[in-house]
Amino acid sequence: NGVITGQDEMMIFAVKIDEGTYQGFTYSALAFAYEQDDIARYLYNPVYGLESNSFIIYPDGVVGITLENNNFHIRNINSFLEHAGVDEEKREKIESDIEGLCTDTQQVTIEQTDYYLHYEPIEGMGTMLVSLTPVDVVNSTLNNVQIATISFMTIVIICMVLGVTFVLYTVMKKYISKQAKILEKRDLMYSL
Repeated sequence: NGVITGQDEMMIFAVKIDEGTYQGFTYSALAFAYEQDDIARYLYNPVYGLESNSFIIYPDGVVGITLENNNFHIRNINSFLEHAGVDEEKREKIESDIEGLCTDTQQVTIEQTDYYLHYEPIEGMGTMLVSLTPVDVVNSTLNNVQIATISFMTIVIICMVLGVTFVLYTVMKKYISKQAKILEKRDLMYSL
């Protein structure tokens, strides 16, 4: 991270390269700088509205960028999880996964609220994208899909039952009408 006086905070990406010279300037690395707000806007995903908290962190747990709409102000994810009371075994797994740039999702409880903590590496940058989303927000989305599916299937089944009932009613009505005509003819023959 870097700051230029009078400018917004920036994230600098540098890669060591073979030494070279450009217009009399000797260099041994190539760097790109982006304003953190621009990166945050680019990476912001409003799937869970204002409920999801997202961060870009370094493998040591230090938060490089906090994306929009965060409810938590975190400087180091490892310290945050420790102070939030996440059990040691789970914390150690998360820390080792983040250091090893592994992808996973863990369920953690913070301030008596259950969260899904999802983390995955950002390719080629040596950083991780971490998302902290309340379990009930994720599940409410899944519950809405489940309710919609159940409602649709209920309507389909009711339509099928009504269709079968109508077909049976029509067939039975024709059968009864045919039987009534046969009985009528029989009664007419016996009455002669």
